[in-house]
Amino acid sequence: MRSPMRLLAEEQIHISKLLDKYNLSDQYQLFKKRGWVYIEISGLSFAFHRKKSVQLIQGHFEDLFQYFVRIDKSAKHVDGFNGVLNPELSLE
Repeated sequence: MRSPMRLLAEEQIHISKLLDKYNLSDQYQLFKKRGWVYIEISGLSFAFHRKKSVQLIQGHFEDLFQYFVRIDKSAKHVDGFNGVLNPELSLE
């Protein structure tokens, strides 16, 4: 089942800029399925997952995020959201 996906402000800005760069801003679908965010363009899809955790740092709570991309049905950890935008540069 597909459901609408809300992105973090930083994620929305970067994805919009990337799609605008290639004139694809009106040709994509964004949806969430089983915790993964899918961006589908002309039948091709790309997926990423954002894992959130909270840590107590110097007396206050901070949100920490880990990102994963799905390539060939396997999930790979990437270095931050920039790794989602350029997974070939940051795969571990």
